Amino acid sequence: MAGSSQQEYQMGQMGVRRMLRNNNQAAVSRIYHRMLKQNKVRNVIVILAIVLTTFMFTAVFTLGFSIAKNLNQMQLRLQGTRSSIYMEHPSEGQINDIKSCPSLFAAGIQIDAQTVSTESGKYSYLLQYDDDTEFNENLKPAITDINGSYPKEENEIMLTKQMLDNMGITSPKVGQNVTLVMDGERKNFVLSGWYTGFAKSSVCLVSKKYVDSQGIDMQKDGRVSISAKEGKGDKLQDELEKNVTLRQDQKFEVKYDVQSENGSNRVFIAISIGIIALMILLSGYLLIYNVMYISVTKDIRFYGMLKTIGATMSQIQKIVKKQALYLACIGIPIGVLLGTAVSFGVVPLAMNMLSVDREAALSSAVSFNPGIYVFSVVFAFATVFISARKPAKYAGKISAIDAMKYAGNISGTRYKSTSGGRP
Repeated sequence: MAGSSQQEYQMGQMGVRRMLRNNNQAAVSRIYHRMLKQNKVRNVIVILAIVLTTFMFTAVFTLGFSIAKNLNQMQLRLQGTRSSIYMEHPSEGQINDIKSCPSLFAAGIQIDAQTVSTESGKYSYLLQYDDDTEFNENLKPAITDINGSYPKEENEIMLTKQMLDNMGITSPKVGQNVTLVMDGERKNFVLSGWYTGFAKSSVCLVSKKYVDSQGIDMQKDGRVSISAKEGKGDKLQDELEKNVTLRQDQKFEVKYDVQSENGSNRVFIAISIGIIALMILLSGYLLIYNVMYISVTKDIRFYGMLKTIGATMSQIQKIVKKQALYLACIGIPIGVLLGTAVSFGVVPLAMNMLSVDREAALSSAVSFNPGIYVFSVVFAFATVFISARKPAKYAGKISAIDAMKYAGNISGTRYKSTSGGRP
């Protein structure tokens, strides 16, 4: 019987709490909306703090992402190609073995032809054929401003903008004649296209028909140009040594690969941006927290009155947190838009500061990524949530009697001054 009475009492208490909770939910909602309307100055200050915090997050993340991407692009352009491993005179079987390596990005073919010079004799260049893989996968990522197309006919040629400048051709056109000197004789080519290169290159690109007409083939005058997937250069070298059988006159020539630096650069930039983000998080927290705390302190008697009419601690905390969440939903989109707009001026300025006489190779493009906005919004919401947590807890914990007695005075030692003021 005693156990049954205890169970009935507990069920009755749960029913009372459920009734209280259900009966005052509408009242709590009305109080939340009225407090928002009454605290207009507080709302404006909190929104401005949230806008500033979100703006800084968006601008910093965009700047970091753009710097990382543009620096990687600059390194690749200065290298002149994605390739960093070469092997001379490959056979078809060796090329198939190379292509079977899991860490391979691309394996293209280069075939050297004759050496030519300008009519003045001041500049010398090498005629070279690149297959589709070499041109599209290894060379294209390292060049810009591609005009026209790769040579297809026997008499077509593709040059760099610098080569055309050296020949005195400042306004090139597809289909115009280009004269070069080969073995002391002038030879006319038709310009099929040109591009801007950033590495010191002396290669003129010719067609497959041209090297075939000269009796030049891959095993005699060619090489395989190999590039690894990003961050897997060392692993690719091990795979090549294991999978490819070399002749006595062959070896893998390994050159420095800037792609190997990209991982460490990104880690460094990520750490730097992380430190800055933490500083913004701390600053935003202090600003929003202080505004919310002052607001709660100002309304502490009102929260005490709510407790006297049956509001629970969780309901009062919910009122404070809902106000912060509502203001965050206004401030965060504004901050994201402002951060995006400012990035168009900040990123080029940062790129110019980092260029150090490499303006042509270093792009100032602004790189946007959905992850930037996700991080910015998440960090901003986290800042608001953390900032509002303690004031809400303070508002919910204070007793009704203490709240009604609160008069806004700070207890402590008072110091007298000669002027009569009491700081």
